[in-house]
Amino acid sequence: MMRTTYLLLFFLLISAVSFAEEKRIAATFIFDRSEPAEGLSDEQALFHFKFKNLDKEDESAEITLSCDGGENELFELKNGAFEYRTSAGTHHFTIYINDKYFEMYSHNLLIEAGRKDFYSVRTSKTEGMQIQVYKPIIYLYPEKTSSFEVSVTPKGEMAFTYPRYEDKWTGTMHPNGNIDIDGETFRYLFWESNQRMDALDPKETPGFVVKGENITQFLAEKLNQVGFSASERADFITYWGPQIQAEEQVFITFHQDSECDAFAELNISPTPDNIHRLYISWGAYSGQQVPESQELRPFNRDGFTVIEWGGQEIPTISNTLSL
Repeated sequence: MMRTTYLLLFFLLISAVSFAEEKRIAATFIFDRSEPAEGLSDEQALFHFKFKNLDKEDESAEITLSCDGGENELFELKNGAFEYRTSAGTHHFTIYINDKYFEMYSHNLLIEAGRKDFYSVRTSKTEGMQIQVYKPIIYLYPEKTSSFEVSVTPKGEMAFTYPRYEDKWTGTMHPNGNIDIDGETFRYLFWESNQRMDALDPKETPGFVVKGENITQFLAEKLNQVGFSASERADFITYWGPQIQAEEQVFITFHQDSECDAFAELNISPTPDNIHRLYISWGAYSGQQVPESQELRPFNRDGFTVIEWGGQEIPTISNTLSL
């Protein structure tokens, strides 16, 4: 019982650290019990893995496993479980079931010679994750100084706004982009929300695979292409650049204009001549899949123009074992 408690706490802690630092799904491997194993040589041991939260049809699925970063091996599940024979000592595993589940990354699991150790493995589905939509900001560029109303209806729960938001923002907007609300001046309107989203799949989604070290140049090129101003580019790149640059490689897809209604609807009075929205979705990506390239449309900034940008970091289906 003591071993079970320590191992559970250890793996929960390590999994949380891995998700924060690596932006990858580290499954929870929970030690259940150990018993003597028959038919093994003196230096061999046996792992028994039982997967939780599988759909019924996946309890007999063929899975792909890599032990200690070695060659991929295929196994067939029986009632959601399988066994793996290896040498005694410390081992780590990468396991892929299918596109409905994230790849699972264990941490070091210690096993003694002649033993059979049982683990429960908690799987995570790639659909319907709780994700925060970060820093959508709204710029208003009227042709003349005038009053305005702006309301945002997110597809999830509003998490934060600035300035304060109560059903809508009201104030005065100026051609230079300044926004006056309750005696204060702002450069933009800010909101964030929590929403449910699916994982990014480079096999199904047009986009780009970018090295983290190249992200500043990449973003500058794309934002210039659509028509961001210098200050808008600076706001966008200084927010997203440091986060993405920390990853070795990422998958990026953009959502433009009406596609952004999937995250939130905007209602603005008076009616703008142009509303241009650009959201970025990205995630750390270790796969080799080359996505279909994505075309971005340039902005029209004639007349009263509204610009909004935002984004979200979403785990990516790497499929490194299935490619």
